[in-house]
Amino acid sequence: MNGKVSYERLAETALFKSGIERALAGAAKMNIALMCAEAEPLDCHRTRLVAPRLVERGAEVRHILRDGAVESHDSVMDRLIARAGGEPGDLFLTREARVEEALRGGR
Repeated sequence: MNGKVSYERLAETALFKSGIERALAGAAKMNIALMCAEAEPLDCHRTRLVAPRLVERGAEVRHILRDGAVESHDSVMDRLIARAGGEPGDLFLTREARVEEALRGGR
């Protein structure tokens, strides 16, 4: 799609769904971390692709920042909404709708 990955399409593949199931099964037994080289969660595909699907399934997702601080997924999504040009207190869209819009690339 115009040189961009379609995270929605990727998330529908059997291989991706299997990976999510594997991550959830592991998390039920122990603490796990899904790592990448990105210092900023907003620049990481895990924030846009993996984390939303884990959250939908009831997992608690936290992002480890460059300085070692931990940020909640909700906080990262608030920053994503702001980056996409959304308003945190938009009266016409639910927070979930603002997150979905921001994950799709903003306004």
